[in-house]
Amino acid sequence: MSIFMVFSLENLSRTVRSLGNGNLEDCDNSIGAGKAKKSKKRTFSFIPAGARLCFGGRDRSGKMMFLMTMPSTGDRIIAVACLPDGVITRPAAVLTIYTLSAASTHITFPVSFFTTPLLNQAAVVTAQTHIKRDGAAPRDEAMGLMDLDVTKLVNFVQDYADLHASSAITIIESCGLHVKGKATHDAGVFRLENGLMGEVLLFAGGAPDHTCHQWFYSLDNITFIQMTSTIWAKTKKDALPIGHYVWFDHQVIYSDGPHDLEGAIKIMVR
Repeated sequence: MSIFMVFSLENLSRTVRSLGNGNLEDCDNSIGAGKAKKSKKRTFSFIPAGARLCFGGRDRSGKMMFLMTMPSTGDRIIAVACLPDGVITRPAAVLTIYTLSAASTHITFPVSFFTTPLLNQAAVVTAQTHIKRDGAAPRDEAMGLMDLDVTKLVNFVQDYADLHASSAITIIESCGLHVKGKATHDAGVFRLENGLMGEVLLFAGGAPDHTCHQWFYSLDNITFIQMTSTIWAKTKKDALPIGHYVWFDHQVIYSDGPHDLEGAIKIMVR
């Protein structure tokens, strides 16, 4: 939680009354704008959109003090499933994740959430048992379905952890998943904005010379489609489904190859 300022109820009332001389259209309400506007009597800063006010006690004169804060969206705890590559150990590790997730008291899964995933996990074990008879194709197909199920589970846990940020690590680890760390999504990395109908504007952070920006988007947070690379920090993606979430990820391509992805974030397309 980021605290911007402390002010009295009297000054808050005066500030709101003075904004644009009563005409809010004269003010830039965008988050973080924070520009001072001048009236004939004093200079003050307006309250940015999205701000939250909470009671901060009283000063020595008895006046009520309020904290103006903005919810932090910069640090995000990332859930990952660390699975071994072995055809025997991988499905065993997946079964452990399912068992721990279903028994977790820190998250509630929908009814029958694990029905199909357990069947697909068992199919991998069965296909491996009959690999001499049927070959590797059935096992590999079943393994792909199992990995897809794990991805869906990780995404479900991630969404739940995002909604309960203070308990994110506990939620993730209770499901047998691991914490990757923090992916920072502030103005210095990349951000998303809605543009025209069905269009999302993409803004990347600064990058050194002789590099380019590589964007990816997904309609389900599972399958990501690579967009055309660009040297410009700003680009856009159009023809997106209105009223649906779309996920975007970004990485910088250097002369020695691409750097790590920054971590997908989603936006509701308007």
